[in-house]
Amino acid sequence: MFSFIRFIAIITLARCVCTGVQKNLESPFGLTFSPTAIIASRFNASGAVEVTRHPVSPEYQAYYDNAVHGDGSPIGTRYMNNATAMLYHAVVPVSESLRKQLGHSPEYRALFLPSVFDYNMWNAAIEAVAPNNPLDRFIKFGSFQQAACHGYGFLQGEHLGRAPEEHNNDDGPPNLILFLEYEKDYLFAWLLEVAFEYGTFPVAHQKICKECGDRFRENNGIQAHEKRVSAFLDSLIQEALQIYERDSIRAIVIAGEASSLGITNLSIMAYRAVGTQMVSVMTEIAPTDVVAHGAAVWARLVQQFPDNFVTESGNKIVEHDEL
Repeated sequence: MFSFIRFIAIITLARCVCTGVQKNLESPFGLTFSPTAIIASRFNASGAVEVTRHPVSPEYQAYYDNAVHGDGSPIGTRYMNNATAMLYHAVVPVSESLRKQLGHSPEYRALFLPSVFDYNMWNAAIEAVAPNNPLDRFIKFGSFQQAACHGYGFLQGEHLGRAPEEHNNDDGPPNLILFLEYEKDYLFAWLLEVAFEYGTFPVAHQKICKECGDRFRENNGIQAHEKRVSAFLDSLIQEALQIYERDSIRAIVIAGEASSLGITNLSIMAYRAVGTQMVSVMTEIAPTDVVAHGAAVWARLVQQFPDNFVTESGNKIVEHDEL
């Protein structure tokens, strides 16, 4: 439980997000670690999101491959130093490139990793990005689903097809976003609820299919692959329908580095799985940049409300789940 004062701070944060009271100043960066790139993103002075991509190191790629193809066990504190060193060396060229561009060291305020990484990897990433300066530890961190929906206007009621008076969680109907993290090696599906008051998207349901990744489309054939993916999506929706109504699902967001054809086919299958006409498939942001746009939003929020995002050294992280 958090204090009443902190509760008021959180509500204030959410209201600022929802009302769009922002100054169009250059914001700090969010970092997104994708399977093949580290993406730095921020709002520039004109209010647009800038995205720059940097290749990952072979060491990072090895950690990622192990997370995808391993047995799912956490990296463990015994290997934390190795993971921290690996991530530190992966971020160094990104920081150097941004330093040359800016004329000063970049400021990172958000950090997001693929959902196949565990909590220990988050800790290692924070230690790598902010190794020495406690002031650098005002960071929002998490996995992709915590950032993916923030690039759209769901919290302001956009794309939901609801009346303005329904944009609340007390009297209004539930609003779910089907978020699909689609990579070469897996498909991670999330149903996220739009929490207007808190400015977040808490998880309503989640499921992963490691045999539904984009590479299996060529390995197994298109027909067999689409049959498997459709069955996976249908099962996710049916499980959610034990609690929610089908028309509670209002939008579909897809992120990841799957091929454009794979993304297109997945969007069609997801639309069919939801099975309603009011659901919107979001295409305004490229799937490779969806999480990075959300990271930029979070970086700006941390800049505005730093005390709500505090991390401490020693791999102990203090952060409020409500954010």
